[in-house]
Amino acid sequence: MNRERRKQIAAARELIDKGKALLDEARDMLETIKDDEQAARENLPPSLEDSERAQAIQSARSCDFGHVEEQRLNMAIYQARSCPPIS
Repeated sequence: MNRERRKQIAAARELIDKGKALLDEARDMLETIKDDEQAARENLPPSLEDSERAQAIQSARSCDFGHVEEQRLNMAIYQARSCPPIS
């Protein structure tokens, strides 16, 4: 493997690591939003517990945000780390 391709692999690995950090940050943000939605659901007056708003909150709370993207990124990380070490 020539020097240029090793540099490209190193750059790709850096991008993957940055992507992982960004994904972790996004996941934390979405978890906070889901927790806020749950708190909003719990604080609804009894007269609104079966309303469309309550159903929308529950739907948002049950979503698994970013799961597919996380799996794709994890696969890319695995593949990048499977490459031979750069010398």
